[in-house]
Amino acid sequence: LFVKDGAVAILVGMLLRRSSALRWVVWVLVGGAAALATLSIVQFSTGSFSTSFGGFAQSAVQQIVVGRLDDIRISGPIGDPNFYAQLLVMVVPLAYDRMRDETTRLAKAAAGYAAAVCAVAVVVTFSRGGLLALAVVVGVLMVRYPPKLRTVVAAGVLAVFAIPFLPAGYLDRLGALGGVGTIQTGIDPSIRGRTAELTAAWEMFADHPLTGVGYGNYMLNYPEYARSSGIDVRSTEREAHNLYLSTAAELGLAGLAALAAIIIGSFTALAAGRRRFRAMSDHRADGIGFAIGVSLVGYVVTSLFLHMAFARFAWLMIGLALAFPSTAAAEDHARDTAAAGGESWR
Repeated sequence: LFVKDGAVAILVGMLLRRSSALRWVVWVLVGGAAALATLSIVQFSTGSFSTSFGGFAQSAVQQIVVGRLDDIRISGPIGDPNFYAQLLVMVVPLAYDRMRDETTRLAKAAAGYAAAVCAVAVVVTFSRGGLLALAVVVGVLMVRYPPKLRTVVAAGVLAVFAIPFLPAGYLDRLGALGGVGTIQTGIDPSIRGRTAELTAAWEMFADHPLTGVGYGNYMLNYPEYARSSGIDVRSTEREAHNLYLSTAAELGLAGLAALAAIIIGSFTALAAGRRRFRAMSDHRADGIGFAIGVSLVGYVVTSLFLHMAFARFAWLMIGLALAFPSTAAAEDHARDTAAAGGESWR
């Protein structure tokens, strides 16, 4: 799995050589996600859960509020609502960047629609971690592009009026997020389970700090550690639902160092590439670089609640980030060559 995902990142670095290609890559990602989100919202709003639209709009009945409410959660083509929300969150900043940068009304409207439909789809996944990450992503975008006061007021009023239209039990489900780390009787079983999973991951790391219990072995060791902690009486194999603790448990300090190198290296590469693009006055590419960075922020936040699975889109974004300096260098060289020959570099 890592070989395939790593190959995605390497191929991106090898193939992406012009800043003009960045725009089209982003549009492909935004367009694909918008199509999936649209299918999901149509499915949710019309109650068309008997069909999966060719596998692109899966759904299943899951617990929403402990002991009170079950409802259908959409999960797109992935089959898991939380990982689907993670993907959608990562697309929102890309769509927002296109909405700001495109020059035609049609393109701006299409990008704005994509950002909105992906955000709404995150809500109807009932993913608490996804919604939290979406809030962080929107916050980062607002820092970079401060909205006008009237826009903030309008958004606030719209949010208040939207509350009655939220899916049943949505606010109660969000409120349960504060129970992580709590083990009292009556706590949402999913929260209690997450607490047990995080505790088990930490204890595995404490027992095997250097190399962990081995890649893929968290699930096999979980039942024993869960029984030892007494938090979760389930004997089934579980995932850690936290990328960082999962990595620590399975791969130890060596794995954490590698993960940190990938994350820090991605942001460092983006910063270097953006500096070079700014030096060329290529503000479009610089903006795309910022959007990719915010997308990775979304992944970092959602990974507080999810282990590494369905990560190919994240690896694609990592590949774009790591390729950014070489793309900027290739673009700079192409412009210099064109200028020396008296040709247009576009």
